Amino acid sequence: MRQDRLCTGTAPARPRGSAVRARAAALALGLALAGSAAWPQPGGAAPPEVLPPLPLPRDQAVEQIAPHMRMNGSPMQISMMQVQDLAPIERFYKDYFSQRGERGVMSDVVFEGRRLLSGMVDKRLITVELLPERSGYTVLVSSMVPERVQAPEKLARGTPRMPGTDVLQVLESVEAAGGHVTTSMRNRYSVESNAYYLRAQMLLQGWQRVRDETLDAGAHRQLGFAKPGRQMRVDLQRRDGATLIVFNETQ
Repeated sequence: MRQDRLCTGTAPARPRGSAVRARAAALALGLALAGSAAWPQPGGAAPPEVLPPLPLPRDQAVEQIAPHMRMNGSPMQISMMQVQDLAPIERFYKDYFSQRGERGVMSDVVFEGRRLLSGMVDKRLITVELLPERSGYTVLVSSMVPERVQAPEKLARGTPRMPGTDVLQVLESVEAAGGHVTTSMRNRYSVESNAYYLRAQMLLQGWQRVRDETLDAGAHRQLGFAKPGRQMRVDLQRRDGATLIVFNETQ
């Protein structure tokens, strides 16, 4: 790969806030569903881990979404680019994976309507997600360390859930304003059954209920809870015969 095309972390970048964090969580959840040292809960004192810079084209403006993140215990980074033409992006990453990837292998798959380019580089899984927009494309570039992935149910040990619930992922980040943990789960119970159970369990854990709103009867409900210095939002949605439960905790 021509080194003059590889960004080493000096490209323009600025951290994004909670508005973009949802897209980071969506990418991470997609990786977890596709099968792609525990991070402290908010308030922990451990410093964020510094990872090698992501491979990024020098001629593209880059927005840093998540410089310090863990997905299921694995260190993770996410950056974003907005482009009009995908061809240079595809050439860049095909060159990168052919020259730097293990055995020169690059995976090119479509998962839930999203195109993902990925490969292993120095024990890191580098993933490039290509998302069409009304004008141009959004490109999300991420890295994680698969050998350090932990079972998400272990990381979510203190999070209440109904019996038989599958924990899909625990996504943790640290920002200047504080910590953020997103825990995604799925089960076969109705939205209402999950809401009643979680409301009771959260109150037993000392949380104060601050919101309980039905957005779509039987299909979408949101709960909100608070403790001193902590906020928890729980989003429950019925999808494809199952209920997806997403806990968002911030400090």
